[in-house]
Amino acid sequence: MITVIRQETERQTVLEIILNTITDEKRGAILENGKVVEWLVELPAGTARVGDIYKGRVTKVLPGMEAAFVDLGIGKDGYLHSKDVRATDGGKKPIASCVKQGQEVLVQVAKEEMSTKGPKLSEFIQLPGQSIVYLPYSDYVAVSKRLGEDELRKEWRTFGQETVEAPEGIIIRTVAKELSMDQVRQELDVLREMFRDSLVDSKEKGAPALVFEGGSMILQVARNYAHRPNTKITIDHPKDYTFLTRWLRMNPFEQAEVRLHKERGGIFTVFDLEKKLEHVFSKQVWLKNGGSLIIEETEAMTVIDVNTGKFTGKTSLEDTVVKANCGAAVAVAEQLRLRDLGGIIIVDFIDMEDEKSQELVLKTLNDALREDRTRTTVIGFTKLGLVEMTRKKARSTVAERLTESCTVCEGKGLVRSAQSLYFALERELLEMQDTEAVVISAGKELGEYLDTGRHRHSLEEKTGVRVFFTQTEGLGYSVRFAGELEDAKGFWNRQTGD
Repeated sequence: MITVIRQETERQTVLEIILNTITDEKRGAILENGKVVEWLVELPAGTARVGDIYKGRVTKVLPGMEAAFVDLGIGKDGYLHSKDVRATDGGKKPIASCVKQGQEVLVQVAKEEMSTKGPKLSEFIQLPGQSIVYLPYSDYVAVSKRLGEDELRKEWRTFGQETVEAPEGIIIRTVAKELSMDQVRQELDVLREMFRDSLVDSKEKGAPALVFEGGSMILQVARNYAHRPNTKITIDHPKDYTFLTRWLRMNPFEQAEVRLHKERGGIFTVFDLEKKLEHVFSKQVWLKNGGSLIIEETEAMTVIDVNTGKFTGKTSLEDTVVKANCGAAVAVAEQLRLRDLGGIIIVDFIDMEDEKSQELVLKTLNDALREDRTRTTVIGFTKLGLVEMTRKKARSTVAERLTESCTVCEGKGLVRSAQSLYFALERELLEMQDTEAVVISAGKELGEYLDTGRHRHSLEEKTGVRVFFTQTEGLGYSVRFAGELEDAKGFWNRQTGD
């Protein structure tokens, strides 16, 4: 069993981050040396995200499960296990003696809501920064094993012990070796202040309520990437642009360049990302050598099948199979990151007779996985010749965040959700300059979504474009007319017979 931990590569990586946050459905793309390696998707408000802190109210205590359910004010109740309750001393005390129904609790989302399961919660709050993770209630100091030699790690451990105050704790990350201790202390002060502000906010709000947006995509980008050299961030929302530039000024060791997208056309369209994002919905991935991957996502696990396809090789059968499998191993690592696949993953490589060939494929897979920020463990080949692996799963996949079960095939396939289509329409309308009104034809689901609540009014208010709607069979939508208001009214009347 090999646990893969991301390492910095020796070659210089040019990082470009494109952020499309002008609508409530926020999207991002991480490009390394011009190639998309990761997609970011943040759903609209009302979804509990990993890192968010809530003031919740306990709705039920289950002694038999050593757990409690907590109302967060959105979606399903969160799940709080006794080991994640501070008063139980790591689960040594029964939860029923520490948590009562109706009690208010300050909790953080550790794992997002998935399928029928509500979000997983913890009272042991974590606030990550670039060089440290601040732990307000954990009372321990840890130092990354990759920070350096034992003597250097000992110095940083002493620094942590002298800097935090009980019951605080701190994790010192690898990037700290590039900074002075004064800079790390400065970041600790910033994180402390952020947490104290959230405590003040929680006291002023009644439960349930969101008190800190730790899961914000913009905040994650700022924490994880803004300190890296050779990094350019381009964003299309002026408010989020202002936040990022202020973050850079607050943190003197930040090195990223931040730019506001002002060009004509949507940012994902200008950077040719819209069509590339659609690829995450496809089950089949074609490889450069002519082979392919078939990716099947299920609730229990993800299964990936490797096919040689058009790749026939030039030497022996074993050599052809090994080359095909090594190419597929690199592609598997890329797809795990692009699609944000997690949990149990089974890869069915093409059968190999030689044990050394299997070892070479595993080495290729592990090397490719070192670029992934998410912790991954490769178990190895089973007796059936399948590769078992796990990847930390804290949130739903990119496809799950942007699709819903198809009503036509009764959930056997996936289609773009009505909400996601709504935001796609919003982005398209924002690109239409000097357009007063449009007539769109769309399926029943999008039509019902537009007519629910204030969605149509909100769309028109944000884009400045009047929207007329006609229902059609099928999925998706199309813009049938775009122009002046009176002309749009006339076109719509002719289409509807009014």
